Amino acid sequence: MSKRSYEKPSYFSILPANVRYDNNLKANEKILYSEITALANKHGYCSASNAYFARLYEVTIRAISQWIGHLEKSGYIKTQLIKDKETKKVVERRIYIQEAKPVEQIFYTPRTNVPYPIEQMFQKPMEQKFQENNTSINNTSNNNSRAKPDRLDDKIPYKEIVSYLNSKTGKNYKPTTAKTKDLIKARYNEGFTFDDFKQVIDNKVADWSNNDRMSKYLRPETLFSNKFEGYLNEAPQLKSRQINDYYDASADIAELEAELDEIINS
Repeated sequence: MSKRSYEKPSYFSILPANVRYDNNLKANEKILYSEITALANKHGYCSASNAYFARLYEVTIRAISQWIGHLEKSGYIKTQLIKDKETKKVVERRIYIQEAKPVEQIFYTPRTNVPYPIEQMFQKPMEQKFQENNTSINNTSNNNSRAKPDRLDDKIPYKEIVSYLNSKTGKNYKPTTAKTKDLIKARYNEGFTFDDFKQVIDNKVADWSNNDRMSKYLRPETLFSNKFEGYLNEAPQLKSRQINDYYDASADIAELEAELDEIINS
């Protein structure tokens, strides 16, 4: 897959002294913490996926998962999984910044895990609190975002993506469904393109369409989930599965049933 440009927030990032001087943290973990503070400024939490960070820093998803786990274990962040009220499936992970301790407490008192959302740490938006440090580029970026809140939506081909899925599966999913749009937008925020969506659909249609137990998973909430990148890089297995009439799909089904629950912790 070719390299793409990914969103880089214009907000300032924060690297407090207790994180900066913690010798138990790796340098990359400190940089990741700083990135999380920038992304958390807008809503009070960071919802970026491990895949987003992996592409941003050109490392593996497993490495990002380990860094986030260590930051949380060390008490600097807290993660929360958001589940769909009806399906109980995980739809989002939120990362909150914990309260920063004075640097001297790192060496003299044990760290405690008490959650403090970032909005409690910064009562005003960061760009107001540190206004004297803002550059004209940041201000221009923020003003454009307020003037055109739906600019990204205008560029995302929701209708074309869902129409392509319907043409390949014979189904009638609607491009206006909020959940479907949220999933497509999340993947676009990670840098994927219309051609990537078509490739994922083609891969999984070839893989699952001739299996009665698997074909029901040819749907937006499965194909466009945080497993998207994995599906994109899979090779279609249609021929091998047609030859083997006794193919056991139980392993794939079990994985799919747990798929959305493990999106964040993969």
